[in-house]
Amino acid sequence: MTLPPQTIQSEARPNANILTELGIEPVINATGPWTMMGNASLSPRVISAMQDVATAFVPIDELQKAFSLIVVEATGAEAGYALPGAAAGLTLSVAACIAGEDAERIKALPRIDEPPHTVVMFKQHRGYYDVALRATGARLRLIDAAAAEPLEGLREALDSDVACVFFDCTGLPYKDPGAVPPLNEVAAVAHAAGIQVVADASMALPPAGNLRAIVAAGADAVAISGSKAMQGPPASGFIACRRSLLRSMVLQHRDNDILAEITGHDDAENRFMGLGRSMKIGKEQ
Repeated sequence: MTLPPQTIQSEARPNANILTELGIEPVINATGPWTMMGNASLSPRVISAMQDVATAFVPIDELQKAFSLIVVEATGAEAGYALPGAAAGLTLSVAACIAGEDAERIKALPRIDEPPHTVVMFKQHRGYYDVALRATGARLRLIDAAAAEPLEGLREALDSDVACVFFDCTGLPYKDPGAVPPLNEVAAVAHAAGIQVVADASMALPPAGNLRAIVAAGADAVAISGSKAMQGPPASGFIACRRSLLRSMVLQHRDNDILAEITGHDDAENRFMGLGRSMKIGKEQ
């Protein structure tokens, strides 16, 4: 195979400025860590770490285990897991609440007919990012926080169809403070019904204390962006979660045959991967 001349030229000049080669002028970013502007400016420590790992080969499982310990220390959660962004974290968290470790349910996603398959949320927390929830095939059930007794409305909405409750923490300290009941009260109602809470904390930093506060308030899975206030690479993020959810997330995410992973048998005719196969994360992230 013959490479195009410009590709050969680029390979021969590894220190050339790639933006100059592409004819792109950098701009002044006055918007903050916005995805369409390339997210955050990477910190020197992040750049150094990415350079260290970029030229090495390492089992991703080992990186994930080491990273999980960092998340546990920083958030107080039971476990952590790296993913390519907070949106991927929301999708896999909801998928874990829907499917657990049931191979047939994992295989069915994102088409799921048997409950639990519903996500309950306050309509005040609904936005266009809910596509990350609906990507699992989940149905949305909206309740009104402006009702006279919003927690009672939440309680009444929690039936056997419900896989989880969603709570938006992306404001500071949370989205629309005062417009919805606080997270700890919402989590208490959900947990009393045996239902877990998935929180979007993609833009909840700063302050750094929110990392612990959201977990302490009762969220069972918290999706956090790594490419904004943390100054990590684009397409990076993580979940702080309960260990009971982590196993399902790993099964649905990693590049392995789920059936063999669950049963211990390699059934060639029935191999399949989970919903998270398109959400791979590289060692540099």
